[in-house]
Amino acid sequence: MKYLRVKNWNKFQYDAGKQLPWIKFFTALLAPTKEPWYSELPDATKCLLHHVWLMAMVFNDHIPETWLTKEKLNLKSKPNFDLLLKSGSIWFEDENGLRIDSYTRAHARSELSSSQSLSSPRGEFEGRGPKPFDADAEFGALMALYPRPLGKKAARRHFDRTVHSLEDLASIKRALANYTAAVADNEPRFIKHASTWFNNWREWEDHTEEPNAKFTRNDQRSAGAKRKPITLAGTQ
Repeated sequence: MKYLRVKNWNKFQYDAGKQLPWIKFFTALLAPTKEPWYSELPDATKCLLHHVWLMAMVFNDHIPETWLTKEKLNLKSKPNFDLLLKSGSIWFEDENGLRIDSYTRAHARSELSSSQSLSSPRGEFEGRGPKPFDADAEFGALMALYPRPLGKKAARRHFDRTVHSLEDLASIKRALANYTAAVADNEPRFIKHASTWFNNWREWEDHTEEPNAKFTRNDQRSAGAKRKPITLAGTQ
């Protein structure tokens, strides 16, 4: 079984702790200079990507390949994921959470079926197996460093599904260091729950902080124009 993942999925979902019937879309998609990868896609491929985003909400960014049919995506023609894969906006992973860069549509079609339903248990999507490290100790150490350790059970599931080797362990530690540095000055409410971050931690592996990335809403308020003193009527 293979699973489809979406790049920057946390941009399109709400951190609500439960599944919602909608996702977020940004007007930046209309600006060619802001999202050039999107503007270069054919119109039909953009439509397909929107359907993939909606399906990603159903499966929390872990779409089984059996759900990538035109019927389940509510399309009129068979979906072609080649351009989306080439753009890097989606990719496939195996049952252990390992990325498959050489995945082809022919391989996908060879295993497609319609046996699963939307009520499929999440447990079958979790990768399990012997690890070359103490998973309990390493996860505990990561949670001790995480700035907002909410949703520990879900975070552990994501950790078990995506961290299998010593290389993965080194990568998630690097990703966590990048993230904690990026949000060091943020208010707690602007920091992701652990359950959300551990589901998308690979986005922070090679993160480079942009200028003014730590400019919070408090900074924005303090940087605004100061209020003028109120002058009562009849006074100087």
